[in-house]
Amino acid sequence: MKVDNKQIAKAVFFKLYNSDNYRAAARVAFGIFQNTLTLGLGEYDHLIEWELENFGCSFVIGRGGSTASFNMSGQTEIDSKKWEIMCDEIYN
Repeated sequence: MKVDNKQIAKAVFFKLYNSDNYRAAARVAFGIFQNTLTLGLGEYDHLIEWELENFGCSFVIGRGGSTASFNMSGQTEIDSKKWEIMCDEIYN
């Protein structure tokens, strides 16, 4: 099934927020409002990137390899059972 990247970003926001990673969650929230998320080499950016990769999301790597961008307007193919399990884990 295809899931909107913005929906995935919201799930990542809640997962980070509920695990007390407030700064990383704030970066995701800012990215949701900007409609793009640019990640660098920082600790919080690494947490965000790791969580997004758990959902199977891909990034556009910037020149030099020090930044990665995640576009909120795209869609990502996710196994429906995996999506169900991850959402149940986050929202319940």
